[in-house]
Amino acid sequence: MLAAAANPVWRGGTIVGDAVLVGAARGGVETSADPAYTRVLLASAGSRFGVELCAPAGEPEVPVLPLEWTDVFVAYDDGLRLARGYPLYAVRVRPSPDPRASRRR
Repeated sequence: MLAAAANPVWRGGTIVGDAVLVGAARGGVETSADPAYTRVLLASAGSRFGVELCAPAGEPEVPVLPLEWTDVFVAYDDGLRLARGYPLYAVRVRPSPDPRASRRR
């Protein structure tokens, strides 16, 4: 699911079996996972998430309603469904801002 979200070329493909989350290979050596992924995937219980469609160069941005999900994988799954209408766009799930933080200001 993450591969399909990050790279539209992977949509329709399937990864089966155990998987490990790693970053991009550099010189044949695996790096750690991108902090943007780990921040979302390893978020604490009670976290909320939003979905963005990331436009490729030269394509217009697509506004997405400010919906929130409590399960990161459901957010990715719904984002991929939304992206069916935009096959060249990547899907990004991001942590939603903590509403308590805005009240503290």
